[in-house]
Amino acid sequence: MTENIKGILHDWTDTEIADSFQKIAEVCYEKNFGRLSKSDMEVLLFSIYLEHCLRNRMTYDDYTLAIQLGIPETRVRNLKVKKELQYPYSEYNWKKAFVERIQYAKYDDKKALVKVNILDPNVRRDVEHYIDSRNWYSEYQLNSKLLQMRADQFIEMCMQLYSSVPVDGELDIETMKQIEERLKTTQASNWAKESASDIFARINKEGFQNCWKEVVKSGSKLAIKAVLSLIPFGSEFQDVIDYFIQKL
Repeated sequence: MTENIKGILHDWTDTEIADSFQKIAEVCYEKNFGRLSKSDMEVLLFSIYLEHCLRNRMTYDDYTLAIQLGIPETRVRNLKVKKELQYPYSEYNWKKAFVERIQYAKYDDKKALVKVNILDPNVRRDVEHYIDSRNWYSEYQLNSKLLQMRADQFIEMCMQLYSSVPVDGELDIETMKQIEERLKTTQASNWAKESASDIFARINKEGFQNCWKEVVKSGSKLAIKAVLSLIPFGSEFQDVIDYFIQKL
């Protein structure tokens, strides 16, 4: 059937088209015909289109969708939020999506802030909620895609989400061994200059858990780099954070 369809649906499978009509029928029929507002109908149709893009790994950034649908980018962002509230995508995972953005993070050593550009408004909302629920704060920006937060809170967030290392309290034996091993390896790395050696010496003397926050609060890139290099993260996140470390 799909070979006879032209235009925007030319790459849709028969199953996708049938499932899409089923979703529309469930909302519009069943004694509900005519009750659906224009706004709700737009959210439903947008949800169907966006999930087609997601399933088929098509570009779905705000600009691209705005051009394809003929609406402003701000409206696309609003529709993305409404879509996730009303028709949540089964494979949506904000923690995984946040990982993918961390590799592009920048550190502003003048303001001592980590800056992460988060393109998906739903991921941004979930990250902000996570920050608020822990009584942290992020620097407000007119750019709705840019998240800025203190380096120590950024690292603590990464530890809580992607590492088995507790932020506070005692470390188990296995974690201590992992940190000690990474300490030995990192000290031998090319960037371990005299100032870095001082940082590692303090961490080695006082213990990672007792001083990592104070070390990071110094605001230096070297301190942040040192602390991040010692934290054993999960394999999926380790590559991302190592890339971020290399850029510091």
